[in-house]
Amino acid sequence: SIQITKVNGRDDSLTVQGAVLRLYDDRGKADADTAADTDNHIAEATTGSDGRVTFRELTVGSTGTKTFYYKEVSVPDAYVLDDTVHEITISYAANNGNPLITASNLVNDEKGKIQILKVGDWTVGGTTDEVPLEGAEFGVYRKDDPDTLVTTLVTGEDGTAISGGLDAGTYILKETKAPDGFASNDKTYEVTVENNKTDTTWYDTPIENVANEGRFVLKKYDGSDSAASDDLTGLTGAVFELY
Repeated sequence: SIQITKVNGRDDSLTVQGAVLRLYDDRGKADADTAADTDNHIAEATTGSDGRVTFRELTVGSTGTKTFYYKEVSVPDAYVLDDTVHEITISYAANNGNPLITASNLVNDEKGKIQILKVGDWTVGGTTDEVPLEGAEFGVYRKDDPDTLVTTLVTGEDGTAISGGLDAGTYILKETKAPDGFASNDKTYEVTVENNKTDTTWYDTPIENVANEGRFVLKKYDGSDSAASDDLTGLTGAVFELY
């Protein structure tokens, strides 16, 4: 038997579940095989939660040794496919007392991600603060194909958004919807995605929107106009109309 373990390229203490590996008895078939083929391989298995597959009941024939080949033909979307062909030789004399052969770990790089932070400048009582903005939407486009939308980022209550796994390369972010009460931002933002990393360029330097609506605070008190503010009592229930 041959046992193979798939591990995460970002953190090799993590295993990769759901990768499909195939075993071959001929190098030419291994090189030519694709996920759509059905007759080139002698066995197929999918990694479980432990990242492992085991190919069992393998025979070496009359020579006492046999070389097998294996490669990955499918991987979960969050990872980069590695279709490198690997080989391993089983010897009856060498492995008779150790029927389980453990191959070297195979690594899957994790696709990179983009994380952004959206804020707005808001002034209250003369003090300006950056507040996180929910509901901003950004289109993500490859720089070499700027007309094709790859994915959309939508900021949450904390003003942040993070993409799923993306192929390595350079991307452009364009705001397609501004948060309520804020003007649209027509700037574009460039990011470079690398495997096993999250690009935080526009999280560390937040993307800003300018408010296009103002607010004011109105307080109602019981007391005379000449009384000190500490001597006034706040009133509830007063109704005002704004024109």
